[in-house]
Amino acid sequence: MVEHYRLQGFNHFYLYIKEIDDYSKKLLLSYEADGDAELIYLKAKTPGAHLQYAAMQVFWLWVHRVKYFYPTYRTMLINPAVVYIRHYRDVSAGNWGNVWMLPMAKFGEWNETHYPEELMNALYDRVKRKLDSVYLE
Repeated sequence: MVEHYRLQGFNHFYLYIKEIDDYSKKLLLSYEADGDAELIYLKAKTPGAHLQYAAMQVFWLWVHRVKYFYPTYRTMLINPAVVYIRHYRDVSAGNWGNVWMLPMAKFGEWNETHYPEELMNALYDRVKRKLDSVYLE
């Protein structure tokens, strides 16, 4: 995911972690060490875990709608023909599928998609280079 968005010009990430194994954590720690990401660990076993966030520019965000901004925040709308955004859903995670599948059906058919061919080689090269630097060195 990080390398996908880097292809589009993003250069800093806030990664929220609920549970992670040591092998995967090594990769995320490398992004943090390089200054490319901040890792935010959610406390899954304490009350209020869903209220933890990193208040940077957006003060209140609910799924797709931002309600309150910090005073100097600037909104940018980007043409979908210029930026390619994928929306991932794991319908088996938690109770998401049972709660949201029917209401979301009104937005259209669900289908499996594939990564754009014109970005695949660049993405593969970036991911391989990053993984090699983390796990082979």
